Amino acid sequence: MMAEAGWAMSGQVPSMEEYMEVRRPSFALGPIVLTSLYFIGPEIPEDVVRCQDYNELFGHMNVCGRLLNDLQSYEREKAQGKVNSVLLLAPRHDGSIEAAKRKLRTAIEAVQAGVLEHGQGVPPVLHGGGWLRVSQGDDARRERGGA
Repeated sequence: MMAEAGWAMSGQVPSMEEYMEVRRPSFALGPIVLTSLYFIGPEIPEDVVRCQDYNELFGHMNVCGRLLNDLQSYEREKAQGKVNSVLLLAPRHDGSIEAAKRKLRTAIEAVQAGVLEHGQGVPPVLHGGGWLRVSQGDDARRERGGA
């Protein structure tokens, strides 16, 4: 929050890298998802929860969550004088909000594809048992014989 307040007070426009470094952890999906996993999923060993791959998986999730949130909130944040990834990218695309949104959607899809297709950042213990298929929606339902 300190960096964001500094940007607002000084009028400084951060780079996309600076913005994501500050905003990615602020999305804070980790505690929400981890708590849910303990209640609904199979037991995940403590060493898995503490491993680097697991942390990378949450990092990917926070990137996607942050960018998806920015796609929905850029108008409100612009009105409030706040920085947002859509607003940061628009000047690189001749001021086009739609082009910036397309660029962000492409980035989100790349992160999702890396996780879903290659298990990038997914601890090996989570590869089995349908953990990856859960996120694939229609494909997982088709595999189970559903609609």
